[in-house]
Amino acid sequence: MSEKIETELRNVFAELGLIEAAPGDVTEDITFADLNADSLTLMDLCVALEERYEFIIEPADVMKQATLSNLARFIATRRPERA
Repeated sequence: MSEKIETELRNVFAELGLIEAAPGDVTEDITFADLNADSLTLMDLCVALEERYEFIIEPADVMKQATLSNLARFIATRRPERA
């Protein structure tokens, strides 16, 4: 499940301009520090994730996860069940 979410996250990062490489070239261990995202970009990321996964994600939650793979696991364990 988290592999699918990792792919979705790569696409969101690309849509927001956080990555310059093709989404498939971004490794799961990329850190948010590697993205050089400012606070406004982080807020945009949280909004995009909230819309996609249907639960509130705080900037602090994103930063605590540190890597793409950790964020994917965080989302997988917290998102609501879909009918």
